[in-house]
Amino acid sequence: EIFNELREPASVAALTEAVGGPVQPVLDGAQLAVTLRRTRAEQDEFYDRVVQTSLQLFAEGGYGAVSMRKLAAEVGVPPMSLYRYFPTKAHLIRHIWDDVLDRAYTQATQHLQKKQPATARLRGYLDGFLQYWIEHPSHYWVVFAIRDDIGDGIDMAAYDPGILDLYT
Repeated sequence: EIFNELREPASVAALTEAVGGPVQPVLDGAQLAVTLRRTRAEQDEFYDRVVQTSLQLFAEGGYGAVSMRKLAAEVGVPPMSLYRYFPTKAHLIRHIWDDVLDRAYTQATQHLQKKQPATARLRGYLDGFLQYWIEHPSHYWVVFAIRDDIGDGIDMAAYDPGILDLYT
């Protein structure tokens, strides 16, 4: 009964105001708990921290040396918290690929000017893209050396439908 009252919008709003952030009332066995939910900015920061830590761990020990439990410990969260955002290691890898390819694309397009001829723009794009991989060899390894079949059964279009549009 108390749990149902806490789920009411007015109660959630009051709790949010009292603790200074979004909350989620949860029933843990017979105990009622209120957990703080991450704001969108905190979620983005968390994703960035996980990606950076993952890239570091992959660079140090390769794909096999990185487990979700080890990553959670490095990031400083319980493993189940990490699984909430990345249900499998394959999901994590796909998220890292998205992030790294977005960075490579950003660097490749950074100095392009529309007034240049198409061949000059293409040359500039390719130079910037290749320069990214030269500057970040461990990122290259994560994107191109980890087998694509690790995520069999993952619908890539459902995971991030717009990611391929950035690169075509």
